[in-house]
Amino acid sequence: MSTMTNAEFSALAKKLTRMEPESLEIARAVLVDGRQQKDVAQEYNLTKQRLSQIMRRMMLARADVPAGWTKVEVWLPPSAAREVKAIEERERQALSAEAQ
Repeated sequence: MSTMTNAEFSALAKKLTRMEPESLEIARAVLVDGRQQKDVAQEYNLTKQRLSQIMRRMMLARADVPAGWTKVEVWLPPSAAREVKAIEERERQALSAEAQ
C-alpha cells in the first residue's frame, strides 16, 4: 500500500537535493509503489538499517522537520502542551527569520 502519490513524492524529492538518486528510487518504491521494505532492501542489497535511514530522512522531510531538531514525546496536561506547542512555533519562526 502506497503512502504518497507520485506528485507528492516528486515535490518532496525536489527538497532533498543532496539525496542520492538511488536512495530516491528506493524511497519511491516503498512510498509510491507500495512495495514491501524487505523486498526493496533485498533488491537493492541494503541492510534493514540503511533502508530505515532512507525512509526516516524522507519522513522527516515530509514533516518539514528542521535539521538537528529532536522529537520529544511526553504526556502533559493541556496547558503545558499548549506551552510546548508555542515554543515550537516560536522556534520555527526564529528559524524562518534566520533563513531570510
